[in-house]
Amino acid sequence: MTTLTLSAIEKSFGTRRVLNPVDLACADGEFLVIVGPSGCGKSTLLRIIAGLTQQDSGSVRIDGAPVDDLAPKERDIAMVFQSYALYPHMTVSQNLALPLVMRDLNWVERLPFAAKLSGRVRAKRRAALEVVRGAAETVALSEYLDAKPKELSGGQRQRVALARALVRRPRLFLLDEPLSNLDAALRSLTRTEIVDLQRRLGVTTVYVTHDQVEAMTMADRIAVMMDGDIVQLGTPRELHDEPADRRVARFIGTPAINLLPATLSTAGTVRIPGLAAPVAEVLPGTGETASERTVEVGVRAEHVRLADPATAGALRGKIRTVEYLGSDALIHLSVEHLGAAHAIVARVSADDLAHRAGDHVGFLAPERVHVFAADGRRLPVRPRPAHADPEPQAAAL
Repeated sequence: MTTLTLSAIEKSFGTRRVLNPVDLACADGEFLVIVGPSGCGKSTLLRIIAGLTQQDSGSVRIDGAPVDDLAPKERDIAMVFQSYALYPHMTVSQNLALPLVMRDLNWVERLPFAAKLSGRVRAKRRAALEVVRGAAETVALSEYLDAKPKELSGGQRQRVALARALVRRPRLFLLDEPLSNLDAALRSLTRTEIVDLQRRLGVTTVYVTHDQVEAMTMADRIAVMMDGDIVQLGTPRELHDEPADRRVARFIGTPAINLLPATLSTAGTVRIPGLAAPVAEVLPGTGETASERTVEVGVRAEHVRLADPATAGALRGKIRTVEYLGSDALIHLSVEHLGAAHAIVARVSADDLAHRAGDHVGFLAPERVHVFAADGRRLPVRPRPAHADPEPQAAAL
């Protein structure tokens, strides 16, 4: 059993604050992903866990025991970096065996002639070789044990780096943007392999990335970092469906959520200018007391409702571009009354795609929305009932 607990971790470099007090816990066997934009502090946090960077204050605990005073090699942690960090003059087998050699053999036993003089050293090397073969088989690299890194593809090199980290059977597995150097197709394949490997081994894993697609497809839970803070922690579905604030809503989800200007009345009704029907009702107790407050409405692309431009109660829009993605398509449109800064993206089934750039369509009041206050926090809302527009409408296109 391996658990990780971070308590009030803080870090500054000179006058620049990188980490505000950060609290985070990772359960035994969990795949936890820390995601956020570049410079938010996620890699610094990972290096603090590994012992490569010392925090200014706070505590790192593994299985409940503090490890702040332990050197990196004493924490029993394996780490995979973005750059692979393979030795180019060594074979795959030698790269994989290196952590075992450094751990199990003293400096005399590592000398080239030691195995010839000592049966004990030979036994240690045979044991290491068996572990190496097992690790290579785990990541489907058995036939490349005698190859040098330069003879391997980017994906194969990353699998060597993963296997090298795992041969020691560490308590904790840390990965710092390990797929950044791979092309899109290889990233998709490799992230599937990493998740499958982690599930089979059951090793507690913390994975850092700036790519929210990696986070959403790989994680048991996701910690979203912004400006040195963890702004939300939850499952991929929770972050997508219930973002804590506007920052999380914009960062999680592909394409990015549509944000539209709206007004909130004293009665709690939320309206988008130009639409006849309200889009939501804010629940009482939110602290919104102004007679009519400006808010923002967030609409996911898959929840955008399009119709004939002549439909009563709809806004008119013009399609700017259409991105065909195979099973579905993204329609980018500018909407009258909202201005160029509030272009909308709609996701539709490719089977229902009947529009081209330049066509005019209608934008109807959406049935699923998020409402954000001026400070960015998400307000609790009661969704508008389905098809509650004041006038009958044409079927959505």
